[in-house]
Amino acid sequence: MTMTPSTNAETPQLEERRPSAQRRASAARQRRSLGALRVGLGLASRISPALGAAMAAQLFTAPPRFPRPRREQALLDQAEPLVLGEDFVAGWRWGEGPAVALVHGWAGRGAQLGALVPPLVGAGYSVLAFDAPAHGASKGRRTTVRGFSDPLLALQARFGSLHAVVAHSFGCLGAAVALQRGLCARGVVFLAPPANASGALGSFAAALALDASALDRLRRKLEGVTGHRLEDLDARHYGKSMTLPLLVVHDEDDRDVPLASGAAVTAHWPGARLLTTQGLGHYRLLRSDRIAAAVQEFVRTLPTDAPVERDLGRLLRLDQLRF
Repeated sequence: MTMTPSTNAETPQLEERRPSAQRRASAARQRRSLGALRVGLGLASRISPALGAAMAAQLFTAPPRFPRPRREQALLDQAEPLVLGEDFVAGWRWGEGPAVALVHGWAGRGAQLGALVPPLVGAGYSVLAFDAPAHGASKGRRTTVRGFSDPLLALQARFGSLHAVVAHSFGCLGAAVALQRGLCARGVVFLAPPANASGALGSFAAALALDASALDRLRRKLEGVTGHRLEDLDARHYGKSMTLPLLVVHDEDDRDVPLASGAAVTAHWPGARLLTTQGLGHYRLLRSDRIAAAVQEFVRTLPTDAPVERDLGRLLRLDQLRF
């Protein structure tokens, strides 16, 4: 697998599994719940636009929490457990050496990137991971992009500058925010990154039949909660200020975050490289041995003796981190 700009790596085409009866029943329940939510939000917005925006923001920031597969638990059993912040953000550490932090996506878990742990530890790195608030083993029912960026800064406060950050999907936005807030690393890997947060917000608004004014109120509500404008999460905005090496890995058959998003991130981040795959989609990308090997090779190419830029004025004290 050659990592060059816009490289196409041949991977086996995998058939999509036919939905089981259980999945079809779950989808039907979700459609009924979505209909009820549309009615409820519509009524709330007519009574009070501010109330409707608050309800929509609560829904948007409440990720579903899924059971942890046994393979992930087996991996966590081999790790050193960590606790990050006062809100009990669950974290883990494997191995010794320069630190590589893993960041999962929305409704995910740190151990979803577990296929990267053995090759990175084997290459002499320590690997750090966490479950963002309202995810996995961490407490909470709601979170925002700050729930993904703050734990990265907490890891840095505890272990020092990172050698690399590897993030998946929404976690890439959290990593980008952390880098803007003073996270120090020598290189970054984005797996299936969204180009911005506007797409997810637009899809959410469309699913709940929110009109343009309701969407604008929701956007302003979220920006007030997170302290970040949507523009801060747009690669066109943050990418031009980035100087770290970046490898973007994206699958042509990704149905959750289209390849065009990964290409846009690559285009707006100076010197970034794009590695494309086929047949892995959005999640099988995380379990591919070939992708794990490509990530390990990229991490190994990062200079270990180069100084890491550190702007202490931008770093937050650990007790200031807001999950």
